[in-house]
Amino acid sequence: MRLTNETLETFSRRLASADPAPGGGSSAAAEAALGIGLITMAAAVSAEKREYTHRKEELAGIIETAGRLRQRLLSLVDADAAAYAALMAARGIRNAEDRRRALEEAVQGAVLAPYHILSAALDGLRLAQDLAKDYYPPTASDVGLGAQSLLASARGAELTILINLPGLADSALKQRYRRDSQAMLGQAAALAGAVYAETRRKLLEKTGTDSP
Repeated sequence: MRLTNETLETFSRRLASADPAPGGGSSAAAEAALGIGLITMAAAVSAEKREYTHRKEELAGIIETAGRLRQRLLSLVDADAAAYAALMAARGIRNAEDRRRALEEAVQGAVLAPYHILSAALDGLRLAQDLAKDYYPPTASDVGLGAQSLLASARGAELTILINLPGLADSALKQRYRRDSQAMLGQAAALAGAVYAETRRKLLEKTGTDSP
């Protein structure tokens, strides 16, 4: 049974168990799927409002792209768990040479899955930035939280990459993954910070409270 077909209660219980999978990578993918869901909802609500007809096509594009991205992230929930299962299976191979080859392939999979999660979370934050230019104000907290969920996912995915990198035999590939993931995380943090700051500013203005 796919993890994404389980109830939230079952999935959270599995995360809380002594079983190492699903773990951080699957959790990061799920977090990003929830975050992009909030961004999609805010865009959909805005698209229905008469005062945002000037953004109708742009909002439709955000909704469509976000929908594909959410499905991609949901598939990565299971992909990361499968990658970890393959890593555990490789470690159990008795023949030394067969184990070495299997581990090399499995470690690459265990790095690649969170790498894709990080990339997808960054794509989601780019959509959040596009939406944050102009949207229906009552959904501001959803936009802000969606961006923060995507950032949390990006950070978790990078940590999952880092914990698996030592197992890579190819030093050049190891450095590339480390460099690229660090760069993506920096972009994600900048985008999420900008969306959060602007969202919070709008909410404080609405309440008549000055920002500290």
